Amino acid sequence: MLREIDIEPADAGIRLSGPPSLLVPWAEIDEALDGADPESTVAHDRLARHLRARLLFAIDRTALAPRPYAVATDSPLHPGPSWVRATVLGGAMDVGLAVAGLDRDRPEELLPLPSPARAAARIDGRAWWTQAAGYLDAMATLAVARLRRRPDEPLRPMGDCDVVTLLASPAFRKALSSGPALGLRTAAMPMRNRGWLDLRRIDPAFAVAAANATHPQRRGFSRPVLVTADEVTLAPGGAPGQRLTLPSVAAVPVRESLG
Repeated sequence: MLREIDIEPADAGIRLSGPPSLLVPWAEIDEALDGADPESTVAHDRLARHLRARLLFAIDRTALAPRPYAVATDSPLHPGPSWVRATVLGGAMDVGLAVAGLDRDRPEELLPLPSPARAAARIDGRAWWTQAAGYLDAMATLAVARLRRRPDEPLRPMGDCDVVTLLASPAFRKALSSGPALGLRTAAMPMRNRGWLDLRRIDPAFAVAAANATHPQRRGFSRPVLVTADEVTLAPGGAPGQRLTLPSVAAVPVRESLG
């Protein structure tokens, strides 16, 4: 059993007892691990999400709604390079597809959708990404309106987009970094469901301590981030009170740009 999924190794792959019963080929398993050490916790997490996704697609693929999902590049939850559909300049975060139902204990919670599981179910990744990106645009528009109404409140999710995912929207980043921010905003997002902008009122060690105390599945960024309309970069050293200079970031190759 792997993460409460009944599995049985076979010559041709891993058999899932289901229901429904499925045989997942070894080549697909290797693709799902995406280079992770097979004995590591990261590999076990990736494989569990992959197998759970395969079961969900086999039961009813029409019940799954594609959603955008951004994750810190240093997060243990990161599904690997093949999952990334878009990148944001700065090297702090990647963006891809997610669905609900991959965690049996929290079926309503979004988690990254493994690309091999989507491909095995013959789901058009580009079509799903178009839907997810459109959803992000819609939620970011609502989040920007809320930010303008209540600029002093902590950042909160909007719809199925948590605060880390909202940061993947160019419109949301522009709203954060405009006005008094003069093009650059420092933010603390140690957990996925809350973010703080006025770091002068927060203990310098808060962002790091809060991130360390948060379960990896719900963790945001390990340190404060520097936000401009185009980039999201981890603040050096993670001390919000220090003088921060945004590093020069070279353009990175992207599959589909989110700005």
